[in-house]
Amino acid sequence: MKHKLWQAVTIVAVLLVGGWLLAAPGTFVARAQDADDTSAASANRTISVSGTGQASATPDIAVVTLGVETQAADAGTAVSENNTQMEAVLQALEDGGVAQMDIQSQVIRLTPQYQQPSSSTGSTQGPAELVGFIATDIVQVTVRQIDSLADLIDSAVQAGANQIQGISLEISDPGNLFDQARQAAWEDAMHKAQQLAGLSSSGLGMVLTINETSRTPSPVIESVLGAGGVAAVPVQPGTEMVEVDLQVTWLLTAVTAMPSPTPTPATSATATPTAAPTATPTTSNGGG
Repeated sequence: MKHKLWQAVTIVAVLLVGGWLLAAPGTFVARAQDADDTSAASANRTISVSGTGQASATPDIAVVTLGVETQAADAGTAVSENNTQMEAVLQALEDGGVAQMDIQSQVIRLTPQYQQPSSSTGSTQGPAELVGFIATDIVQVTVRQIDSLADLIDSAVQAGANQIQGISLEISDPGNLFDQARQAAWEDAMHKAQQLAGLSSSGLGMVLTINETSRTPSPVIESVLGAGGVAAVPVQPGTEMVEVDLQVTWLLTAVTAMPSPTPTPATSATATPTAAPTATPTTSNGGG
């Protein structure tokens, strides 16, 4: 009877252990899956912010677009007169201190001119007739001494320039200016990212992406040349500003709070009194 009872107990124990073993792997897999999901969610947490930086400086060069336009009944005369007039303009620019390397041709064009014949009543009739040619020669001039810009334009007009299409004031080497603006944009983006990460109880990880856009608005002076020429007008260069925008994406990291150390209670040492040694009387046996 006892033997059968022990067999029944053993069978029940085996079944319980087997069921636990069958259920345990599923529990472990679920816990591992939860850990993987948490890790993946943490790895995908990012923050994207924009930063803007500006820097300004005084323009040190001017770019002038000017030239000559002539009209004649035949192409040869139009081109010849245009060349003669343009050579005088170029000479005036060089005499004003402009180097040849700072003069670049932009437009050289010969355009035929047609006119529709009209009757005495004013109505047009017949095909258009060739009545002449217009020769155009436009150059772009870089003026490196802005103080002499007004006098230089006046000299060019007096020499025969009858086309002034615009004047822009620029900075000859904007690289350093962009570096300053880019640094300011980065500091702006970093400040925003750190603040947002702190508000979300996170930390900033590695930078994932950086995108930059920049703007350089150059001041432009519109010039209209009238029949009387252009008088020498003072030019105020003012300041030119460049702007850099950065779009930066960081990886967010979890911030683990460090447990504060638990103070250890001070143990007071209790002095244990030491018993004084007890003198043991010595008995000496005297010889008689």
